[in-house]
Amino acid sequence: MSTATSSTETRKVETPKVGDAATWSPFNDRYPCTVVHVSPSGKTVLVQEDHYFVTGGTWPDLTYSYARNPEGRVHKVTLRRSGRYRPTSGAYVCFGSRDRWENPSF
Repeated sequence: MSTATSSTETRKVETPKVGDAATWSPFNDRYPCTVVHVSPSGKTVLVQEDHYFVTGGTWPDLTYSYARNPEGRVHKVTLRRSGRYRPTSGAYVCFGSRDRWENPSF
């Protein structure tokens, strides 16, 4: 395990495992993903975008269900010195949950 530090908290980050939930966040949007590969060292992780379906609610309080999408886009993230996994594109990834959000102002 490594320690990840932000301005407000310190938390333990476990190495993700294949099949774990993840959320890919470029800019303000969020896309549900699944971990599809973890390197033997745990320093490189591939996440693949999942299908998402609106199951209820009204915008902005929609609820979703998610399903694996073997044809979804794959994103590569690497473990940084900060203890966080980050892609080279400047987006963020969060492991442990799937979430969907689209910023309506774009």
